[in-house]
Amino acid sequence: MSAGKYLLVSLLMILLVVQPAGACPELMPVEPVTEEQYPIFAALLQSLAVYESFLSERDQIDDLLFPVHGHSVEQAQSYLQQGFTCSFSNNLLLYLTRWNKDYGRLQLIPGEGFPIWAAADFNDLYYRVLDDGAVIFQRDYRECYRSGDCYHFQITVGEYTNGWLIQSLTLMECPYTY
Repeated sequence: MSAGKYLLVSLLMILLVVQPAGACPELMPVEPVTEEQYPIFAALLQSLAVYESFLSERDQIDDLLFPVHGHSVEQAQSYLQQGFTCSFSNNLLLYLTRWNKDYGRLQLIPGEGFPIWAAADFNDLYYRVLDDGAVIFQRDYRECYRSGDCYHFQITVGEYTNGWLIQSLTLMECPYTY
């Protein structure tokens, strides 16, 4: 075999075997984020602040928690739609709340949430632009619950008349760790 063929085979092996650090290989986005994506990321942070505010600003009665920004379903939808699409805000409400008939208002359901990104997370992200112009930001988390684990978190944002809104969130365990 000639030196050129060895070089070609070596390059192919490197591309097939070496995976970029920090991401589930089969979910790897096309690009690490750059300053060009920062305005979209900043809008995403504002949306996450809406979520965090919805959960943290609450009334407590006995052992029950009630969102201040969601006495009714309509009020909660309106508040969450500052950062989320209409359909996704409805999904969030189904996941986060239930109607408490004794108090006549929405009650928060205790449970696990999802990671809340901050400006410091920007350099650890990857992104991809979808055909419809939506942008997926993603990051992997390692060693969260046990040694060697890996979780992949994606947030998809789309541009609407009232700005960039979160369309979906996905948190899943990487199929394998390395």
